[in-house]
Amino acid sequence: MYENKAKPNLKTLKQLRLIPEDSFLSAGSNFTQIVWHSFGSSQSTDLMTQPALRQTVVRMQTALFRLKFYSGDTDGLIGPGTVKSFNAYMAAFGPPSGDFLNASTLAVMESNSQDGFGSQRERQLARSMGFEDADSFNAAKRAGFDNASSYREAKSKGFDTRHEYDDARRGGFYSREEYQRARSVGFATADDYNAARAVGIETRAEYAIYTRSGFSNVSDFRAARSIGFTDKVTFDTARTAGFKSLDEFQSGRNAGFTSARDYRLAVSLGLDNQAELAAFKSSGFNDVRVYRAAKAKGFTDKVAYEKALVRELKDAQQNAKALLADADTFLRLNPAVPNLIEIAEKAAALNATLSSGTTDVLTQTAGRLEGVLAAVPGYNDFAAKREQERAAAAAAQKVQIKNELTTVRDALMRWVSANISSPNLPDIVGELRLLSETVKSNDLEDLTDAETAIKALISRHHLSSDLNALTDKAPSDQQQVTAAIENAAEVSPFAITPSNEFLMRGPLDEVVVIQNAGPDAPALVRNLAGDFSFTNGIATICALGFEVTPSISRGLRDAVKPMGATETNLSAAGCRADNIHNADLLLFNRKAFLESGTEFAAAVLEALETRTLRPFTLIDFDKLNARRQEEDNLSATISSDIKSGARKGYGVIQFPSAKGDSCAVLSEERAAYTDTLSQVAGFAGFEADWTRFKTVTQNEAYTDIQRNRCAILFASTETLSQMMTAMERDDISFNVLPLWFDDKVIADAMAKLNADRDKASKDAETRRLANQAEAVAAERRSKEAAQQKAVRQAAMRETNSAAATALMNQFDGGLKKVVLGTSVVSPNGEDNRSVEISKIFPDFSRWHASMTAEKWSPTLVSTAISDYGTVDWKGRKLEAIVVEARVKTTNRERGEYREDCFQLGAVVDAEFDMMRDPIEISCGENDAALVAWKAGHTLTSGWIAN
Repeated sequence: MYENKAKPNLKTLKQLRLIPEDSFLSAGSNFTQIVWHSFGSSQSTDLMTQPALRQTVVRMQTALFRLKFYSGDTDGLIGPGTVKSFNAYMAAFGPPSGDFLNASTLAVMESNSQDGFGSQRERQLARSMGFEDADSFNAAKRAGFDNASSYREAKSKGFDTRHEYDDARRGGFYSREEYQRARSVGFATADDYNAARAVGIETRAEYAIYTRSGFSNVSDFRAARSIGFTDKVTFDTARTAGFKSLDEFQSGRNAGFTSARDYRLAVSLGLDNQAELAAFKSSGFNDVRVYRAAKAKGFTDKVAYEKALVRELKDAQQNAKALLADADTFLRLNPAVPNLIEIAEKAAALNATLSSGTTDVLTQTAGRLEGVLAAVPGYNDFAAKREQERAAAAAAQKVQIKNELTTVRDALMRWVSANISSPNLPDIVGELRLLSETVKSNDLEDLTDAETAIKALISRHHLSSDLNALTDKAPSDQQQVTAAIENAAEVSPFAITPSNEFLMRGPLDEVVVIQNAGPDAPALVRNLAGDFSFTNGIATICALGFEVTPSISRGLRDAVKPMGATETNLSAAGCRADNIHNADLLLFNRKAFLESGTEFAAAVLEALETRTLRPFTLIDFDKLNARRQEEDNLSATISSDIKSGARKGYGVIQFPSAKGDSCAVLSEERAAYTDTLSQVAGFAGFEADWTRFKTVTQNEAYTDIQRNRCAILFASTETLSQMMTAMERDDISFNVLPLWFDDKVIADAMAKLNADRDKASKDAETRRLANQAEAVAAERRSKEAAQQKAVRQAAMRETNSAAATALMNQFDGGLKKVVLGTSVVSPNGEDNRSVEISKIFPDFSRWHASMTAEKWSPTLVSTAISDYGTVDWKGRKLEAIVVEARVKTTNRERGEYREDCFQLGAVVDAEFDMMRDPIEISCGENDAALVAWKAGHTLTSGWIAN
């Protein structure tokens, strides 16, 4: 220490209680010797000679530093900083006991500094809270903890603050890591967090939605949420309904839809809601635009709308036809009209639109024609008179149809009262209800439709005779009606001519057959010999005024078959004025023809006059009727016998309304029925194709019958009896065909089938034994031939061995020279003569070069004679040889062994020292080339015996 600081330092030592208060400087200006009463006068107190004192200062500074009172160097030197820190210590902990520091008080200071507390009060407070050191205490205070146990537990779990720790504990978390992970994804409690993780959910937001959703499976929940759903009930409802997303479901529900299929259909159709879709679907429309157009006109169903459109079109067509007819008649009567060309143009335009024009087009085109006609003097009066005539004719027709319908209705009512248990009753009653309403109508089309429907009903249920018996007419009225019909031809407005007399006169119930001799006949032609023929194999027939029963159809089919027709096409529309030229044959009931409309009659009679239609005498309809009666009687007998059990065998039932397959319930195997089913198929018009029958069980057959999948059923008596009982019970219409096959027919067929099989089996066994004997003989011959060949071959090789081996050695030497790089040396020390392989066999040389490049090393070359003989070379006999060469190689890098085989051949011309026409191939490859080489040189082998 410096002299000028001796006194301050002395003061400092006293302040630090390192020396007593009565100490003084002996020299007055330095620390050479400090004198105090405790020390002997001979002891030096020079700090430099008192290491214990300096160490004491260091210990004190260290303790004060730990307590954060002192921030200087702990070097044992004293100064104001040390004193200041010591005073701070005393303020915090109180003065040490005694007048100056000693070992005990210094130890107390060091003890106080060990735990880092800033004061005794702080220590007491900390220890009351369970803390043993200031760092922990201060850290706990900063973190907000008020006791050591909570702080230590929090620290052990990684928590930094009491707020965080308390929050985690309230949430049930066991570690800060878990707490922070949970809080980072929004969870407040460990239960929710763990429950979410257990089901694979990572965030509180998703878990909250999941728990409210009602789903028990997260994958289902996420699948639902991916398409917008957040609750199971809605999702299940949507899925059951077939919706694919929440947006689609909500849009569908808002529009009243409970089915996604309906909603999507509505969207695709452009419909707005379920009610509109339901109305559209029930309407029968397929096109929404048409539906809305119909709705705008007050129609709610397609049938009514289309019927209205058809009626509008028909009305427009009828008006156009009437207008054209009026124009035609007027112009015939008045050919000198001034605007004839203009009228003709407008008439041609209207005529062109008759068949294809719409209602609007027809109306507009007719209006233009009517406009130019109205300008002709006298036309308007003429047209008005014609309209009055048409109206009167329509009114008369309405009255006539109404009277006829009323008569039929009354007869049907009496029939119903007399047949109250008939299975046909529901159909008849339904038609009667409609008929009762229709007779009140004044619409000609409705009346005509009703007339057609009632005729179809009568025909369908065979009611003609019953209704005729029930028709209430007085005898005088009946005679008048009959007389009127019989005299119809005489009072007809059409003249009877030689061309039409066969149709106009004769019994009213007679059916007349007429031929279409015009150019529009579909198939019927007459050849040079005068024979008739149906060119396409189809006879198109229209009928008027009689029922075309299955028997009549079969009779017609049989009648036209000799003329080349394999099929008949009976027009469902019947005969009309507009289709008579589209049929090959026309069959008219004379009464029906005479009662037909003027338009139809005029068309037929005009065609007769022009010879477009002519009588056809090759079909006798009386015979067809007789056949029908016979078949009807046979069918009735068979039906009765089946029900009573009087017949045993197989029969056939036909279902007129079905369009399905031909069904067969068989008790024997199908092959036994081939001929029988062929007969049935031919009878039904299948060209004897028995394969069109499908075999079914009895129950399957009845199911197919109910589904209209069986047009014909072939079965045994027992099956048919059960079927007929069930069909009558279930009101299923059927006809028993006039076909019957006794059990003996099937038994004989089965016996023949078994006999044929036995014969086939015996023939097969005979063939097998013969083939077996031939195989044994062939094997024996083969062995003998092989033995003979071996003997010949051994003799050949013994004869030619020396020459062949000499040639082979030349090949062997050449190969080893190329492959192994060695020469074969003769006993006299000279190289043997060898073939120049590289020159003669370039492919082999290239192979050898490639193997060398790929580091394959040859280890062995072996050769053998493959064939040896002579060839004819330009008139000289030369030797030829084929050598099989095998080369073994190794590859050290790959660690592999390899063997390659070659067939090397050549024609040997020793005279000119040449190897001619060489061949080289790999063994087993392209053997055909080697065979061709031998054949091409006409090789006579001396090595292989053929």
